[in-house]
Amino acid sequence: MKPNLLLCLALVLSGMILNVLVAWGCILWSPYNRSIMPQEKTDNTMPDEIVGPKGIRGWWFTGSGFGVWTSEPSGAEVEAGDNGQLMFNSWRGRETPAFYRGGWPMLSMQSVVNALPDPAHADQELDLTKWNLPLKEILHRGLQTDWLPSWLQVKEERRLPFVPLSLGFVFDTFIYFLVLLGFYFLLCRIWNRKS
Repeated sequence: MKPNLLLCLALVLSGMILNVLVAWGCILWSPYNRSIMPQEKTDNTMPDEIVGPKGIRGWWFTGSGFGVWTSEPSGAEVEAGDNGQLMFNSWRGRETPAFYRGGWPMLSMQSVVNALPDPAHADQELDLTKWNLPLKEILHRGLQTDWLPSWLQVKEERRLPFVPLSLGFVFDTFIYFLVLLGFYFLLCRIWNRKS
């Protein structure tokens, strides 16, 4: 192989690795500076659903910051009103699918947590966690940041993704490739001046 081709392949591979590391860094330490949540109504009727990722309608709680974006749906506790209409009482925890994305300048990595249906009971979900999940689901969910050592001081309740987002991954890798190529030429120039 020609040295220039090897150099390009090494820089592309380095750009991909740098892309993943930047995405993970944003997810681990970048704070949320913007939040979107469903608007509760003053008359306690059911809140309007909003469109979430992939066009899924629901009550989405979304947080974003520098290189990090999370969107999780929630359920609602309801009670019967005077006229039999369902009235909103409170939010009921997290539901699925939940999306966790990271990367810079574009979001390039994604983790998606899905509920797994129980084949024995069509109306129920399997209660599987951590390593009891199928391998494909473990890879799609990514590593939960709560499992990392406390001395890292990471943001909790996030996930380190293993799955790239196609457009963002290619774009960010190309940007990092260009940056690394620029550093390479700069180092060559400095080296030639010293020689």
